[in-house]
Amino acid sequence: MDDEHRRPLGISRNFPRHGVQVSDLQHAFEVRFDTRVQHVVKVRHDRATRRGRDGVLHHQDDAMQPEGTRMTDVRPAVDVFSDWAEAGRDEGMERGHAPAVGEMLAFGLTRTAELGRSFRAIDVGCGNGWVVRQLAAMPFCSHAEGVDGAPGMVEKAKRIDPEGHYHHAMLPDWAPEGRFDLLVSMEVLYYLHDPAAMLATFRESWLQPGGWAVVGVDHYAEHEDSLDWPEKVGVHMTTLSEAAWLEAWTNAGFEDVETWRAAGDPGTLVIAGRCPH
Repeated sequence: MDDEHRRPLGISRNFPRHGVQVSDLQHAFEVRFDTRVQHVVKVRHDRATRRGRDGVLHHQDDAMQPEGTRMTDVRPAVDVFSDWAEAGRDEGMERGHAPAVGEMLAFGLTRTAELGRSFRAIDVGCGNGWVVRQLAAMPFCSHAEGVDGAPGMVEKAKRIDPEGHYHHAMLPDWAPEGRFDLLVSMEVLYYLHDPAAMLATFRESWLQPGGWAVVGVDHYAEHEDSLDWPEKVGVHMTTLSEAAWLEAWTNAGFEDVETWRAAGDPGTLVIAGRCPH
């Protein structure tokens, strides 16, 4: 693994839990990922309030797709991304997602550091493994692994990082062997037909009590430029509004749910939540 993937964070591995301010940790992680977490909004656990923001749950089916996006020939998304890995497009995806993922990691690692102990992390939809390698380099990270359904992506991750832990598997069927304190996922859940059920599985079976999930999606109802992506890419996408995403998180049993738009306007919709103790 090259040194770039193992750059040390600008804080000691031996910092104690007590005596370090959360704001200091946040700043350190933001410096590490050259980003700043902005406009984090606490989400009230009040269904009526959330629905009042922008309406009803939007599921993508032929009736709900924008005009002209009804598809009859849909490829599995994992096949598309495997082709992209073989063509070298994974590196462009990494560069494009880096600003939003930097915010997600700064947020998630700050919360994980508050545990005051070593932590386990997983990247769901790990691609070529770049986020797994970032996680593995973090202070107190005892284990980091990734899972992806695209064989070409996982093969590339293993070539780059032969000692890393990468799984080729399909969601929602696959389950990890252990539980995690931090789960991150960028641009994955809307490819599933029932992302709400996957969120519930994360909370019930994947996360340790008190663990955090941090998820980013670029395809959502308020991001109008993304609504023709299913037709352009030729894959299934489940289109949800921001309110529907938030409802899915609270219905899945997450606590302390927070959300923000990362990396520009309209930006990546990031939602984070804590697994109850």
